[in-house]
Amino acid sequence: MSIQGINTADSAKTEIHQNISRVVQFSVAQQLSDVLETIIRQAASKARTATAPRVEMVLQAAHFPAHPLNDPRNHFLATYLLLDNTIELEDGSLWRVNSWDMPKILNWANNDILSLTVNDPFIFGEEYKLTNTYTDEVIHLDLIDGPLLFGPASHWIVAIDRMIGRIYLENGSYWDISVFDRNKLSNWAVNDTIIFGDSKNWWNDSFLINVNMNQTAQASKGL
Repeated sequence: MSIQGINTADSAKTEIHQNISRVVQFSVAQQLSDVLETIIRQAASKARTATAPRVEMVLQAAHFPAHPLNDPRNHFLATYLLLDNTIELEDGSLWRVNSWDMPKILNWANNDILSLTVNDPFIFGEEYKLTNTYTDEVIHLDLIDGPLLFGPASHWIVAIDRMIGRIYLENGSYWDISVFDRNKLSNWAVNDTIIFGDSKNWWNDSFLINVNMNQTAQASKGL
Protein backbone atom coordinates (compact mmCIF):
# COMPACT_ATOMS: atom_id res chain seq x y z
CA MET A 1 0.00 0.00 0.00
CA SER A 2 1.27 3.45 -0.84
CA ILE A 3 2.05 6.03 1.83
CA GLN A 4 -0.88 8.11 0.59
CA GLY A 5 -3.21 5.11 1.02
CA ILE A 6 -1.92 4.47 4.54
CA ASN A 7 -2.46 8.12 5.47
CA THR A 8 -6.00 8.02 4.06
CA ALA A 9 -6.82 4.87 6.04
CA ASP A 10 -5.39 6.37 9.23
CA SER A 11 -7.41 9.53 8.67
CA ALA A 12 -10.60 7.50 8.22
CA LYS A 13 -9.92 5.53 11.42
CA THR A 14 -9.32 8.75 13.32
CA GLU A 15 -12.61 10.20 12.06
CA ILE A 16 -14.48 7.03 13.03
CA HIS A 17 -12.97 7.11 16.53
CA GLN A 18 -13.92 10.77 16.90
CA ASN A 19 -17.52 10.07 15.83
CA ILE A 20 -17.76 7.15 18.26
CA SER A 21 -16.38 9.38 21.02
CA ARG A 22 -18.98 12.06 20.27
CA VAL A 23 -21.82 9.48 20.38
CA VAL A 24 -20.58 8.06 23.69
CA GLN A 25 -20.20 11.53 25.20
CA PHE A 26 -23.72 12.50 24.07
CA SER A 27 -25.20 9.27 25.47
CA VAL A 28 -23.47 9.76 28.84
CA ALA A 29 -24.54 13.40 28.97
CA GLN A 30 -28.14 12.43 28.18
CA GLN A 31 -28.12 9.77 30.91
CA LEU A 32 -26.68 12.25 33.42
CA SER A 33 -29.34 14.79 32.42
CA ASP A 34 -32.11 12.22 32.98
CA VAL A 35 -30.69 11.25 36.37
CA LEU A 36 -30.35 14.90 37.40
CA GLU A 37 -33.94 15.62 36.35
CA THR A 38 -35.16 12.66 38.43
CA ILE A 39 -33.18 13.84 41.48
CA ILE A 40 -34.56 17.38 41.15
CA ARG A 41 -38.13 16.12 40.85
CA GLN A 42 -37.72 13.82 43.86
CA ALA A 43 -36.24 16.67 45.90
CA ALA A 44 -39.08 18.97 44.88
CA SER A 45 -41.59 16.29 45.81
CA LYS A 46 -40.09 15.99 49.30
CA ALA A 47 -40.24 19.76 49.68
CA ARG A 48 -43.94 19.88 48.85
CA THR A 49 -46.43 20.56 51.62
CA ALA A 50 -49.05 17.87 52.14
CA THR A 51 -52.59 19.01 52.83
CA ALA A 52 -54.60 17.88 55.85
CA PRO A 53 -58.24 16.75 55.89
CA ARG A 54 -61.00 19.14 56.87
CA VAL A 55 -62.49 18.18 60.22
CA GLU A 56 -65.99 19.56 59.72
CA MET A 57 -68.49 17.95 57.34
CA VAL A 58 -67.66 18.60 53.70
CA LEU A 59 -70.61 19.74 51.60
CA GLN A 60 -70.49 20.46 47.90
CA ALA A 61 -71.71 23.80 46.61
CA ALA A 62 -75.25 23.55 45.29
CA HIS A 63 -74.35 24.58 41.74
CA PHE A 64 -72.05 21.58 41.17
CA PRO A 65 -73.30 18.08 40.34
CA ALA A 66 -72.92 15.64 43.20
CA HIS A 67 -70.84 12.83 41.74
CA PRO A 68 -70.27 9.63 43.71
CA LEU A 69 -67.17 10.00 45.86
CA ASN A 70 -65.08 7.66 43.66
CA ASP A 71 -66.16 9.34 40.42
CA PRO A 72 -63.07 10.22 38.31
CA ARG A 73 -64.42 13.77 37.86
CA ASN A 74 -63.81 14.41 41.56
CA HIS A 75 -60.34 15.68 42.33
CA PHE A 76 -58.47 16.22 45.58
CA LEU A 77 -55.46 18.31 46.53
CA ALA A 78 -52.50 16.16 47.58
CA THR A 79 -49.58 18.60 47.95
CA TYR A 80 -48.54 22.10 46.99
CA LEU A 81 -45.30 24.04 46.63
CA LEU A 82 -45.50 27.80 47.08
CA LEU A 83 -41.97 28.26 45.73
CA ASP A 84 -42.98 27.49 42.15
CA ASN A 85 -46.79 27.90 42.36
CA THR A 86 -47.53 24.24 41.72
CA ILE A 87 -50.02 21.77 43.12
CA GLU A 88 -50.25 18.00 42.89
CA LEU A 89 -53.62 16.28 42.65
CA GLU A 90 -54.64 12.85 43.93
CA ASP A 91 -53.56 11.11 40.70
CA GLY A 92 -50.04 12.54 40.82
CA SER A 93 -50.63 15.14 38.09
CA LEU A 94 -48.77 18.45 38.50
CA TRP A 95 -50.32 21.83 37.73
CA ARG A 96 -48.93 25.38 37.65
CA VAL A 97 -51.29 27.83 39.34
CA ASN A 98 -51.68 31.51 38.56
CA SER A 99 -49.53 33.26 41.17
CA TRP A 100 -52.44 35.51 42.21
CA ASP A 101 -54.54 32.43 42.99
CA MET A 102 -51.92 30.40 44.85
CA PRO A 103 -52.66 31.82 48.35
CA LYS A 104 -56.22 30.45 48.13
CA ILE A 105 -55.07 26.85 48.39
CA LEU A 106 -53.60 27.46 51.85
CA ASN A 107 -57.14 27.05 53.18
CA TRP A 108 -57.90 23.93 51.14
CA ALA A 109 -58.03 20.47 52.69
CA ASN A 110 -57.23 17.13 51.09
CA ASN A 111 -60.84 15.95 51.40
CA ASP A 112 -62.32 19.02 49.71
CA ILE A 113 -63.86 17.91 46.40
CA LEU A 114 -62.40 19.87 43.48
CA SER A 115 -64.08 20.35 40.11
CA LEU A 116 -61.90 20.80 37.00
CA THR A 117 -63.33 22.77 34.07
CA VAL A 118 -61.99 24.33 30.87
CA ASN A 119 -61.21 28.05 31.03
CA ASP A 120 -62.32 30.68 28.56
CA PRO A 121 -59.13 31.21 26.48
CA PHE A 122 -60.19 34.73 25.50
CA ILE A 123 -60.39 35.89 29.13
CA PHE A 124 -57.88 33.87 31.12
CA GLY A 125 -54.28 32.99 30.34
CA GLU A 126 -54.50 29.52 31.89
CA GLU A 127 -56.17 26.63 30.10
CA TYR A 128 -58.13 25.23 33.05
CA LYS A 129 -59.75 26.27 36.31
CA LEU A 130 -60.23 24.31 39.51
CA THR A 131 -63.11 25.05 41.85
CA ASN A 132 -63.16 24.00 45.50
CA THR A 133 -66.78 22.90 45.95
CA TYR A 134 -66.54 23.43 49.72
CA THR A 135 -65.07 26.94 49.83
CA ASP A 136 -66.38 27.90 46.35
CA GLU A 137 -62.94 29.35 45.54
CA VAL A 138 -61.59 29.19 41.99
CA ILE A 139 -57.98 28.97 40.83
CA HIS A 140 -56.67 29.11 37.26
CA LEU A 141 -54.00 26.65 36.23
CA ASP A 142 -52.18 24.74 33.49
CA LEU A 143 -51.24 21.06 33.36
CA ILE A 144 -47.46 20.62 33.41
CA ASP A 145 -47.10 16.87 34.06
CA GLY A 146 -49.55 14.00 33.79
CA PRO A 147 -50.68 11.50 36.43
CA LEU A 148 -48.53 8.63 37.62
CA LEU A 149 -48.38 6.01 34.89
CA PHE A 150 -50.88 3.27 35.83
CA GLY A 151 -50.97 4.76 39.33
CA PRO A 152 -53.58 3.81 41.96
CA ALA A 153 -55.60 6.99 41.31
CA SER A 154 -54.81 7.29 37.59
CA HIS A 155 -57.14 6.40 34.72
CA TRP A 156 -56.31 5.04 31.28
CA ILE A 157 -57.97 3.66 28.18
CA VAL A 158 -58.33 -0.12 27.84
CA ALA A 159 -60.46 -0.19 24.67
CA ILE A 160 -61.77 2.17 21.99
CA ASP A 161 -64.84 1.77 19.78
CA ARG A 162 -64.29 4.39 17.08
CA MET A 163 -67.47 3.43 15.24
CA ILE A 164 -69.71 4.75 18.03
CA GLY A 165 -67.16 7.12 19.60
CA ARG A 166 -66.76 5.32 22.92
CA ILE A 167 -63.78 4.69 25.18
CA TYR A 168 -63.55 2.14 27.99
CA LEU A 169 -61.46 2.67 31.10
CA GLU A 170 -59.53 0.45 33.47
CA ASN A 171 -62.18 0.96 36.19
CA GLY A 172 -64.94 -0.59 34.05
CA SER A 173 -66.62 2.69 33.08
CA TYR A 174 -67.19 3.88 29.53
CA TRP A 175 -67.51 7.38 28.10
CA ASP A 176 -69.19 8.53 24.90
CA ILE A 177 -67.22 11.22 23.08
CA SER A 178 -69.12 14.19 21.65
CA VAL A 179 -69.81 13.98 17.92
CA PHE A 180 -67.87 17.23 17.58
CA ASP A 181 -64.72 15.62 19.00
CA ARG A 182 -64.88 12.04 17.70
CA ASN A 183 -62.37 12.76 14.95
CA LYS A 184 -59.73 13.05 17.71
CA LEU A 185 -60.18 9.36 18.53
CA SER A 186 -58.19 8.45 15.41
CA ASN A 187 -55.05 9.48 17.32
CA TRP A 188 -56.02 8.00 20.71
CA ALA A 189 -54.72 4.60 21.78
CA VAL A 190 -55.07 1.96 24.45
CA ASN A 191 -53.12 2.87 27.63
CA ASP A 192 -53.40 6.63 26.98
CA THR A 193 -53.79 8.40 30.34
CA ILE A 194 -57.01 10.36 30.89
CA ILE A 195 -57.86 13.20 33.29
CA PHE A 196 -61.55 13.99 33.82
CA GLY A 197 -63.36 17.26 34.36
CA ASP A 198 -66.87 18.73 34.41
CA SER A 199 -68.24 20.12 31.16
CA LYS A 200 -69.76 23.60 30.97
CA ASN A 201 -72.27 22.73 28.23
CA TRP A 202 -75.65 21.08 28.76
CA TRP A 203 -75.32 18.28 26.17
CA ASN A 204 -72.19 16.71 27.72
CA ASP A 205 -71.60 16.24 31.43
CA SER A 206 -67.82 15.84 31.23
CA PHE A 207 -64.65 16.64 29.38
CA LEU A 208 -61.53 14.50 29.09
CA ILE A 209 -57.86 15.36 28.79
CA ASN A 210 -55.84 12.80 26.86
CA VAL A 211 -52.46 13.47 28.47
CA ASN A 212 -50.48 11.52 25.87
CA MET A 213 -51.97 13.47 22.95
CA ASN A 214 -52.41 16.77 24.86
CA GLN A 215 -56.01 16.94 23.62
CA THR A 216 -59.36 17.65 25.27
CA ALA A 217 -62.72 16.20 24.28
CA GLN A 218 -66.28 16.70 25.47
CA ALA A 219 -67.90 13.48 26.65
CA SER A 220 -70.76 11.93 28.62
CA LYS A 221 -70.45 9.16 31.19
CA GLY A 222 -72.09 5.91 30.13
CA LEU A 223 -74.93 4.41 32.14
